Amino acid sequence: MKEYLFTIPYWSFDLNENWKKNKSTLKKLIKKYPYGRSTCFYSNKDKTDHAFSESLLPIIKPQIEIVSKEINHSLILHEAWSCFYKKGDSIVIHKHSNEGLSGILYLEYNEKINSKTTYQQPFQSFWNDKSFFVIPPAKEGTLLIVPSFVEHFTLPEKTNKIKEIISFDLKFN
Repeated sequence: MKEYLFTIPYWSFDLNENWKKNKSTLKKLIKKYPYGRSTCFYSNKDKTDHAFSESLLPIIKPQIEIVSKEINHSLILHEAWSCFYKKGDSIVIHKHSNEGLSGILYLEYNEKINSKTTYQQPFQSFWNDKSFFVIPPAKEGTLLIVPSFVEHFTLPEKTNKIKEIISFDLKFN
């Protein structure tokens, strides 16, 4: 009988119900926190503060509560920031932490042409000792929440269409 030793959950939510209003609110928020050039993309991570997270929270709170109920742990929004990617920009493989959950909200994103967030399984496959990658479906208005320890990256943008996301970390309360 086959059983599973490990599974790694992730959550995907479509925020399109009130997306136009929420997108407008988030765009105004981001303007208060200017972007700076990171190594391979633009980010305001070093410029955001508690007010940024508090402004984001009402938009994603229902989804955080769903995840919180499912895992039977209270979650708090620890930190949030935004990033954008122009043609040629990417982000190297990285993780956010060994504990908690992390999320991506796709603010400006065309799933047909923009680069996709790719997640790497944290252990090699047993049948061929190779890495396994997953690209969850996403579109503008998609919110993904994954365990913070899962490494992820994006390949360089091949288009002039800007990709803009909001990232955040959730910690256990």
